[in-house]
Amino acid sequence: MQKQKGNRQETTEGDEEGQTEPIREETYDDQRSESFIGGSRENPLVDVDICNWRHSGVAARTEGLYKPTKAVSIRVIGAYGYLLQSFSSAESKLPPLPDPVATARRIATTREELNLTLGQRCTDRQKGNHRIDADLFAAMESNQEKKSMSLEQDSAKSLSTNSKLSIDPESHLQSLGFTVYNGKARFKLDEDAPLYCNSASTNFCAVDADDTLSFVVLGKDSLDSIQQLSVASYVDIQQKCMSTDYNSMIASWDSTEVHHKLNELLQENTKLKETLKQNNTAMKHQFNTLATWQEEIMKVHQNHKKKFAETRELINYLKKENTELKVRLSSEITSHTEMGYEIIDVSDQQNNVKENKMSNLEEGLSKSVLCELEGVLNENTEENARKETISSESLRKIVDSEEQNTDKRLLEEERKYVSFLSLLSATLEEEKKSLENQKKVIEVEYKHLNDAKDLLQQERLSLQEEKASLDQQSQLYETHYKETLEAERNKFEVKYNDLVTELGMLHESLANKELHTKKLETELAQHKEKINVLETQLKLYEQDFDEERKLKESLLRENGVLNTDLQIQIQFNKHLHEEVERRATSSSDVRLQAPEVSIFSCPICYNIFSNTESLESHVEYCLASD
Repeated sequence: MQKQKGNRQETTEGDEEGQTEPIREETYDDQRSESFIGGSRENPLVDVDICNWRHSGVAARTEGLYKPTKAVSIRVIGAYGYLLQSFSSAESKLPPLPDPVATARRIATTREELNLTLGQRCTDRQKGNHRIDADLFAAMESNQEKKSMSLEQDSAKSLSTNSKLSIDPESHLQSLGFTVYNGKARFKLDEDAPLYCNSASTNFCAVDADDTLSFVVLGKDSLDSIQQLSVASYVDIQQKCMSTDYNSMIASWDSTEVHHKLNELLQENTKLKETLKQNNTAMKHQFNTLATWQEEIMKVHQNHKKKFAETRELINYLKKENTELKVRLSSEITSHTEMGYEIIDVSDQQNNVKENKMSNLEEGLSKSVLCELEGVLNENTEENARKETISSESLRKIVDSEEQNTDKRLLEEERKYVSFLSLLSATLEEEKKSLENQKKVIEVEYKHLNDAKDLLQQERLSLQEEKASLDQQSQLYETHYKETLEAERNKFEVKYNDLVTELGMLHESLANKELHTKKLETELAQHKEKINVLETQLKLYEQDFDEERKLKESLLRENGVLNTDLQIQIQFNKHLHEEVERRATSSSDVRLQAPEVSIFSCPICYNIFSNTESLESHVEYCLASD
């Protein structure tokens, strides 16, 4: 169903705040006279929602009126002129319906006047005025007569205006801003959901050219849940409406049964409103689920795009690596041939086998990926097309069935309200009599209230005496409490003065300690400077010591080397001396030869010696002196 352009959304009692009704509700007040909401020519409907009906006892002589004790909200569904036209043609025996707007106004005015009269009577009784204000009741009677006359005139005017409106219903509906299709006004349950659905469908159908290789694996279809949530069952309400014969039951009803039936009608009306709300919320929920489903599909789509991009990069990397290996292999082959080496045929065969395996793996991987992608894409396209067709057909069927059910239901509600309003005129007389009886009972209760008033005055005097005694006791308690507080205050003042003196002494000691700490800080700074100087000196001494230690180690190493060389030279000299002696003794011919002059030098001080014995003693002396 479609809303009227520029309409106002209003809520009645019992409806939740901020929730948009699928059917527009109009609450009538004194500033508005009529409100026509486009219905259909064939199914004109009026839905009157009257909350908390009670016996009022006001002698309202208007036909088809009944006074509610709370606010009255009237919902008019369909053009009011078409309602009277269809009512007069279908139910020609019944009297014409009064204007529901005027009915609501008169109910509100009678309620206000009754509240004013009851308030005035209560104030008069409290002041002791036992007289019954007959002038007020006479004025109410005259006002009710005037209202009944004006109601009849309004009903005649409404009939004339409705006859004028029924001349060209389609043009009237189009002037009100409705869309007319085959003589019927088309409505929307909610403006937001279709707009959102359109935007979602446009976004859903948009496919990127680069995304052809991606695929989405979907879960269970949600069309069953859509149908269960969106379709509301009206079977119980229709059975109640069709199985009841109201014309045969009107004569046997009393006031309690009327109230009971009225409560049932109100419950059915609220149930119908709840079902329409449920349909609205179900449609919104399904559109939201479609949107979330679309977002999830896009997320999975993007994830698969990333995965396929990674696989492409991996394949390209493998191809590059394969080409590099081939280039390296060819370069190695050429280098080996240049160097004169022969290449073994086994390595060629292994390389060829590896290349064949790599090519086969690449071809198999690409073919498997492409086949899998094509299969998944075909499945997704078929599944999406099937879901779109099924969802569109199911939604169209649901909307058509809901429109038919609402038309039938509201027609039955109209008939029930017409039959019920015919009973209200008869019940008003009974209410008048019951109000007179209630007036007598109230007078008796008024006497009892006077007696109770005297008792209350006596109790009031006793309470005043008790109050005076309690005041005296409270004064005594206050004086005693003040004295104790003064004593405690003096004690705390003494303690406070002691603490102040102690605090002054502590401040002085703290100042002295601060001066001492400052002195210590200056001394510490001086010592730190001295320590820094000493540390620099120590570092210099350490460097000198390290240098001396290194020199000593080098000298010791040189001394060891010289000792080893000297021992070797001594051994060599000994060996030569022994050989000379052996040759001298073994020679058979003794010949006098001139003595050979041998010169030996010390390797440390470079002194010259003639024999080895003196050289050995001198070397030992030099080593000991070093």
